[in-house]
Amino acid sequence: MQADDELAPRRLVTYTDSETGDETTMEVYLELEVEGRTYALLIPLHLPVEIVRAVGKDLDEIEPMDPSEIKGLKKLLDEALARWGVHAEIEGEEIMLVGDPPDEFYDDCDTVLEIDTDDDETEEYAVVVELDTGGERYLVITPVVPDLMPAELLKGERARELSDEEMEDLEETFRAALKAQEEEEDEED
Repeated sequence: MQADDELAPRRLVTYTDSETGDETTMEVYLELEVEGRTYALLIPLHLPVEIVRAVGKDLDEIEPMDPSEIKGLKKLLDEALARWGVHAEIEGEEIMLVGDPPDEFYDDCDTVLEIDTDDDETEEYAVVVELDTGGERYLVITPVVPDLMPAELLKGERARELSDEEMEDLEETFRAALKAQEEEEDEED
């Protein structure tokens, strides 16, 4: 039996992208059974982040960085993350924070930015860490709500991407399960 203050172990699966065949280790965020098959919403194992530049008179505005500039900040980023036992891995334009930080790491991510998207929506991002080069200030941000990847769970801790048709059929089921989970979490608070 698990004590209330202990976290359940994370369930990891190998997700295969149907287009590229690439395999990625992901964490099961939500699991549900439908007609004898097991489906899940997966989240990245490592924390995806973006680096933006703080601009404006009071550094109260942000602008995206040119991808070519990001590698030049890796050393500074790794130094800022070292105390948490986390480091950055940069592949092309993607930046992932790798490691298993303590809960205090996430407690420090209490500054939330609302960013307008190209499709006139607003997304919330948490500031993970601030970088200051002496001449410029950068914010390392991550989505407050991670991207959820719908998948079918298979034997051997594997997961397969859902087809568009399967997604359409299961979309409302996933929405209802997410809503129920959120309500349960609200009751626990």
